[in-house]
Amino acid sequence: MTLAHPQRVFTAEPAKRERVPLLIGIASPSGGGKTYSALRLATGIQRVMPGDVCLIDTENRRALHYADKFRFTHIPFNPPFGPLAYLEAIRFAAKRSPSVIIVDSMSHEHVGEGGYLDIAESTITRIAGDDYAKRERAKFIGWAKAGPQRTAMIEGIKQIGGNMIFCWRAKEKVKPQKNSQGRIEPVEMGLMPIGGEEWIYEMTLQCMLPPRSDGVPNWSSQHAGERMMMKLPVQFKELFADNPPLSEDIGEKMAVWAAGGPTAASPTRGAVEIGSANTVSESPPNTAGAGNPAIQTIPAPAPEESEELLAIEKALSTAAEIGFDVFRDTWNTTPAEKRAPFVSRRASWMRQAKEVDRRDRANADVFRGG
Repeated sequence: MTLAHPQRVFTAEPAKRERVPLLIGIASPSGGGKTYSALRLATGIQRVMPGDVCLIDTENRRALHYADKFRFTHIPFNPPFGPLAYLEAIRFAAKRSPSVIIVDSMSHEHVGEGGYLDIAESTITRIAGDDYAKRERAKFIGWAKAGPQRTAMIEGIKQIGGNMIFCWRAKEKVKPQKNSQGRIEPVEMGLMPIGGEEWIYEMTLQCMLPPRSDGVPNWSSQHAGERMMMKLPVQFKELFADNPPLSEDIGEKMAVWAAGGPTAASPTRGAVEIGSANTVSESPPNTAGAGNPAIQTIPAPAPEESEELLAIEKALSTAAEIGFDVFRDTWNTTPAEKRAPFVSRRASWMRQAKEVDRRDRANADVFRGG
């Protein structure tokens, strides 16, 4: 399917540092110091970027244990813990123009009541009940129901643009993988955050606090899973060179960098400093209108089918593999303009779905001895 797109105007200019939001992730099992460390970092950020510290508490008011040590606004957050409810809570906190928003914890968005897994599971149960074979075929529809809500949450949070600290619970994880002989064997991944990986990857900095770590992050591990979940960008490496705990001082220095100030890392040998004799001067941009070489009109290419259309096609195809009722419901609840490209395939999918129902009835008769 080819879609018509208007021409786009693109600009090019020299890159320069400017203020950016800090998205900090802290993962830890019980006793690692997530909440306390998050409040220490937030207090340091607050020194550079004045404003309130808002803490969204999904842990049954547990953050109030530290109300005598830190000044913050407490926002209780009870179930259901759906992704869109998280977005609503964060937007509520953002209206206070805070210095930092802390979410403790993000893990309920994944495993809590009404969270990502709960949304998928309830969708599968509504479609397939206790029929194991149908439940397997319905899994994609379950994930297709939960996935867009998480995506909407992530994109919504990114648009808010403020400093945020997200706490995740962590637990030991074992993942089945093929060995060199092609056999499946369990592989220890180490401590892993309980949450969606696609969201954890959005963090500016992501660290793991081992049990009883007193807030000192672990930046190395023998486990591939733990290494994958650690993110220490170059501008912050010098801050953690001596393995300090997460603290007010660390938060303050990270905030200076985020505000557009000098990098938190020590200058490397031979690095060019602003104002030095080696600094390359920038010529003022040419603003002579249509003759500006930095502005080019480039027709945007017409893409093939969008990812959204591919997801809809997959959902309809999967529904047809489950049965007629599921396919009918999926088709009818898909907006007309989005199912339009697949009208020619509807009859084929309906025949497939009816055949699945016929086979299921036949198998049920055999099982009952009919």
